[in-house]
Amino acid sequence: MTEEEFLQFALENNIPGKAYSLTGKHKYSDIIVLSKEHKLWKVYYFERGDIHSIKYHDTKSEAVLDMYNRFNKLIEQGYDLRKYWK
Repeated sequence: MTEEEFLQFALENNIPGKAYSLTGKHKYSDIIVLSKEHKLWKVYYFERGDIHSIKYHDTKSEAVLDMYNRFNKLIEQGYDLRKYWK
């Protein structure tokens, strides 16, 4: 999955920009982050200064797909992401 495809998915599903970072930089807590570490891409959930649910990927497209799957799972479980990430 490309960044552009993820951004379109986020827009279509009302996922606020402060709910994710595609650059590895973030100033919020409760955020899903994509970052590059050496030759690997990692996706993790950052909450109150701690990293949770970290997964490493060989390619950026795999990592972006991981982000998509995490948000899609929340949507399928009925979360209103606009309310959660006010």
